[in-house]
Amino acid sequence: MTETKFADILRNPHFSQFSALLSVPFHSHYWRRHHPHVSFWLLWESCTKWINDVYFAQVASRQEFIGAFTDFITAVVHADPKLFYREEDMQWFTEVMEGNQALVTMSMLFAYASSKDAYLTPVQVAEATKDAESTWRNRAAAGEIIGAFKAGKQWLIPVTSLRAYGVNVEMPEQEIDEDSEADEE
Repeated sequence: MTETKFADILRNPHFSQFSALLSVPFHSHYWRRHHPHVSFWLLWESCTKWINDVYFAQVASRQEFIGAFTDFITAVVHADPKLFYREEDMQWFTEVMEGNQALVTMSMLFAYASSKDAYLTPVQVAEATKDAESTWRNRAAAGEIIGAFKAGKQWLIPVTSLRAYGVNVEMPEQEIDEDSEADEE
């Protein structure tokens, strides 16, 4: 029996990309208000209703989920060209859906996308990207980064928004139980 660690799933770059892609509209009223033609909550529900052991055990139901998920991410990306996924991300998704960890991985994906976001300051983003701090402060002030907000005099930028836009930044240190495992069925 092969074991997959939860930490390995969470650190997978394809998992991160899809999580970020879903997280931006999930957390942003601004995004949903400016993309009213995307029925975000209906699309979310059309995916999450399939994520359980009864449905995922059935090939036809898994196919329904794959279709719903593909429709969902396509609608989000078409509405906001700054959000994207790559061909490699879809290949990963296909491999996951064909494997024994599909239910665990998709459950984690939707849970992670809907969880509280981590934030970085423009200084932290600048250090990670080698861009000027003023670049990130100005982008946040101009409304170019979904979910960025000012707390006092400091801009805070959501990590998932950065990742969704293709900016490679590390998540602030979080405690991940390295020994947690998802046993294959």
